Amino acid sequence: MARAVIPCLVEESLGKQWYFALSGQQAVEYSQRDNKTWSEPLQIDGYPVKLFSVTIDNEDKIHLLAYGTSKQLIYYEWNGRQWYQKMLYRIASRFENISFLEILSTGTRIHLFYYIENSLKKAEESLIHSYMEDGRWKSEVLLNFLTEQVVAPQLVRSDDKGNVFCVYTRTIRTQTRCYFIRFDNNSGAWSKPAIIFQRPGKCSNFDGETDSNGNLHMVWVEEAGSDFRINYAKINPTALNYSNAVANIHDGTAPIQYPSIHADKDLHCFWSQDGKAMAGRGNYTSLSWELIGEITTEPINPYIKISKSLEGKARVRSELGDGYPNFEWTVDTVLHGNKDITRITTYDEPDRGSEKRKSSSMPSVSSVWKEVQSLSEHAEELNDKVMEINKRLDEFYTALYQIQDYIRQKDKSWFQIEAQIRKLTFEVEQARNLRSKIPRTWAAANTDAAEEEKIQDNKAETRAENSSEQEIFADKYINGNDNNNSILKKTSLKNVDTGSGEIQLGNVSILINPEEDPDTY
Repeated sequence: MARAVIPCLVEESLGKQWYFALSGQQAVEYSQRDNKTWSEPLQIDGYPVKLFSVTIDNEDKIHLLAYGTSKQLIYYEWNGRQWYQKMLYRIASRFENISFLEILSTGTRIHLFYYIENSLKKAEESLIHSYMEDGRWKSEVLLNFLTEQVVAPQLVRSDDKGNVFCVYTRTIRTQTRCYFIRFDNNSGAWSKPAIIFQRPGKCSNFDGETDSNGNLHMVWVEEAGSDFRINYAKINPTALNYSNAVANIHDGTAPIQYPSIHADKDLHCFWSQDGKAMAGRGNYTSLSWELIGEITTEPINPYIKISKSLEGKARVRSELGDGYPNFEWTVDTVLHGNKDITRITTYDEPDRGSEKRKSSSMPSVSSVWKEVQSLSEHAEELNDKVMEINKRLDEFYTALYQIQDYIRQKDKSWFQIEAQIRKLTFEVEQARNLRSKIPRTWAAANTDAAEEEKIQDNKAETRAENSSEQEIFADKYINGNDNNNSILKKTSLKNVDTGSGEIQLGNVSILINPEEDPDTY
């Protein structure tokens, strides 16, 4: 489930302030002020959003990350005159959603974090980390989970050296197990997940802040039945084992809201309970906390304040105060401004005088108290052993998942090899078929050539026979003509005037007289 959207106050190194919140149309709007007057609220683009987060870099540029109702993750950057925007990711499935996002500047990089959850059973969920490098965004999947593991990112913070802390929880039945991973700015690598604690109730509303030594101080709300507790834990990143004891700051039956921790000269924790602003004080050397009590009954508004120093360091802090537009007071300033506030009670410093009086009047109480202390120490040892076993189980499951990934990769490689073998077998069969066809083609070609040669020979013989017959016929014709001529020569012509003036008709000979000369008349 997505967390509530909290307004954000950003303060530049020279004092200019920006205020970001959601409008009535659920669009991100902002106001600016240099002195005491805020400008009119302006919307960035009118795009309705569900979540947003803001940060400021070394050059006093504002960066904003927003997830809209149309399931688009959009990055905004203020270049001094206008907003530049870029869509980084779009949720394509109707079963997926982004339930957590965070943007922060570490001086050298801009880091983006968002968690993609899924509403289907046994589906995959992912924690994504994106960062700017060489002018381009690069993304990587930090962790993958299943929906049945009920994982929720809770907190992302950075220290002065640019290292990033990420805290997430897993809900196991009615218990909550908290994990921690760390990004090393020098190596650019993430550490393996480590268990911080395991609590019997439901843990939420995490807040944290780093000190000058790079330690992360963290508070959260634990709900166990009808009881509400606010707890504290310290994470030392240089320790081999991140698991630490958990200190209880305050508990009660009224719900606890908006816990925040400030790591200044001392540790201070602030929260809202039953309409009142409450506070507690701790120290860096031990887990002891004292309850300061009620600070004010004035209406309080939670917001995130990001202040940029002249050295270029940005500090992210959760505040409780009057809020926009005045920002005149916070619970922290009221606490340090009122010197007459008396300590109500402490959880780590019992009244020694009362203990002495009780021990003098009731000698058996001391022995009972020692037994209780011994049982408590024994319970702590058992708890440490249980956490160690859980840590080993997590390492075992991690190794098991790695083995499964290795087996899947091997199966994939074997499948590729098998496909290659099938391809080569097919090519060999084709080569064999081609080889078997080559001799048959040659024989057929020879047969065709022989048949063609035979046909040509037959044609030649036919032509020779025809030519010989023609020659014989010509000879006969010529000889026949000679004979006819001789016959014509031997036989006298009949019924023909040969010039003698006599025509022979059968046995009758007719004399033709020439025409008389006209001179004879």
